[in-house]
Amino acid sequence: TNHAAIFIGGANAVGIAGDGKTSITPASSSALDIQTSTSGTDPAIRIYNNGGGDASIGLKNDADEYSIGVDATGDVFRISQNATLGSSDRFVINSNTRISISNNDTSATSGISGSVAANTILGYRAGYELTGSSHAAYNNVMLGHEAGLNVTAGGDRNIIIGAQAGYTITDMTDNVMIGFQAGKLADTGNSLDAIENVYVGSKCATQMDDGQYNTAVGFKSMEGTAGGSTADSNVAVGHKALQVITTSDDNVAIGANAGGNITTGNSNVLVGFSAGMVVGGGYGLTTSGLNTAVGFESLGASSANAITTNGYNA
Repeated sequence: TNHAAIFIGGANAVGIAGDGKTSITPASSSALDIQTSTSGTDPAIRIYNNGGGDASIGLKNDADEYSIGVDATGDVFRISQNATLGSSDRFVINSNTRISISNNDTSATSGISGSVAANTILGYRAGYELTGSSHAAYNNVMLGHEAGLNVTAGGDRNIIIGAQAGYTITDMTDNVMIGFQAGKLADTGNSLDAIENVYVGSKCATQMDDGQYNTAVGFKSMEGTAGGSTADSNVAVGHKALQVITTSDDNVAIGANAGGNITTGNSNVLVGFSAGMVVGGGYGLTTSGLNTAVGFESLGASSANAITTNGYNA
């Protein structure tokens, strides 16, 4: 039988004792002191509203007021800078939210259940599929709205930061995808896994599907084309470098728009602004390979193979 008693102590303190306690020594600076000696899991305080309204508590000083609790509208946990939940929200958790900082807890009470450990997850539906023992994944960082939404069993050691970055990754490993929709379609059904890629920049490699060993840095660098791109072992550094690449491999493009028209050409080295293409000209290297060009718009008017050149518009 459980027993509960209320004791009024010194300094205007109120003490509540349960589980057979017959006395309590309230902290002298506390207006309310709640003590229990149970080793069970029942909460010391439970606030229950069975009338359909919010279950909340309020915190107020002379300058400000907050409310904390479960909002009956949508059953959402909120911290609101207001006497009423849902007004001036400062923190919200609902059934689609994942917040697990350095999660090493594999129990069902961790919020992300099953064999899931050492993941850092923050954002609406970030890491959303990390539930259940069949969806074990380890050592991931997923930050942002729907970042790494589909990461599941075997998807380990990925760093995914940005809204919808790494959105389709499932069991891919060792990728870095940073930026709005960076690597968004990195796994959409092709036979190869997207592994060991580095994509940094807004919409960087957004359409890349299962590419491997690529490094792309810059806005829309290695963006790819609709329908999927599977290029491997490329380096693209610069605004829209290798932007429309599809199945090209082993290219190096450094500079804004460098190699911007290449689709299937392999083993090109292009260094300089618009190297390998002319911006707005609609021509340049597309399917050609084995070229080396250094300089502003060098090889911009060429579609040949195995050429080495340098200099402005060479």
